[in-house]
Amino acid sequence: MFAALAQSRALWDELVSFIEDHYRTKNAYKFYGRNYGWALQFSKSGKSLVSLYPGQGEFVAQVILDQEQCEKALRSGIGDEVRDLIRLTPAIHEGKWIFASVKTKKDVEDIKSLISARATG
Repeated sequence: MFAALAQSRALWDELVSFIEDHYRTKNAYKFYGRNYGWALQFSKSGKSLVSLYPGQGEFVAQVILDQEQCEKALRSGIGDEVRDLIRLTPAIHEGKWIFASVKTKKDVEDIKSLISARATG
């Protein structure tokens, strides 16, 4: 898995360290079938905080936000790409399932903002 991440391994490690340093979480690798594959899922108080899906040279972070958490994230200074993801993702009963590709340091900072909104919302 880490070989597949290649150059994005440092971004993965930074995000995992941020989660472990700032939140009391449990984590586990889970398999979500052929379409999604393996993910490292972090949960807090029995609820999903974030799931990280490794890919070839990048990874995807999934954060589920309710309406209040979406509003908080939108006020946090996130970049246009993640802002558009929040705005364009349809809400379902659990909230908005945000799937964001992580390829740059800015992407990591945006995901940290989403995690923070999720954790405190």
